[in-house]
Amino acid sequence: HADAAASLLTAALAVMLLVVNYPENDRHRYRWAGEYAEAVLQGLAPNAILFVRGDFTLPVAYQRLVEQVRPDVTVYSSQGLIFSNRLFKPHRTPKATERKLVRDFVRSTARPVYFTARPSDKGQFVQHNWLVHRVYPDDTEGVPVLLLNEQAATFARRLATQGRQQDPWSEQWRSVLLNRLGSLLDFGRIFPALSRLP
Repeated sequence: HADAAASLLTAALAVMLLVVNYPENDRHRYRWAGEYAEAVLQGLAPNAILFVRGDFTLPVAYQRLVEQVRPDVTVYSSQGLIFSNRLFKPHRTPKATERKLVRDFVRSTARPVYFTARPSDKGQFVQHNWLVHRVYPDDTEGVPVLLLNEQAATFARRLATQGRQQDPWSEQWRSVLLNRLGSLLDFGRIFPALSRLP
């Protein structure tokens, strides 16, 4: 009878923990990362290449590969992870070689190229689109330094009006993105000739 009582007590404890913690861990209405990924993908030029990095790699990969959002977009990991279309072997290629391979790839393609994290190569013109950075391999006279497209503006409005997020990770990234947007909008106010805002 002692084994049965211990099993029953263990099961009751597990059920109690589930019931007590369910409201905080319920994600069936959670769409924040998916909305971010969709705004990123929908804001890209046709037939674009997108290099993703860090925490938002999986949401972007899910929207693109599973939900089939923007099938014309090719997604790469700037860290050489997750996707089979790697430009280099992660953890085996020196950082300088990784940067050179990505830079050469960007220069060799006629397709528009974007990064979710600011690219480290200082030799290319970068246009800030808030959620992504577009990299131009050549002379870009007349291209605005800051461009906020309609998809990004819609996501920004939702982000600003949603209020605090349920979990710390989402709230941290919401804050980071809103701060980044504030900095870019301030740049656009100071340098209006270099910016195009909706």
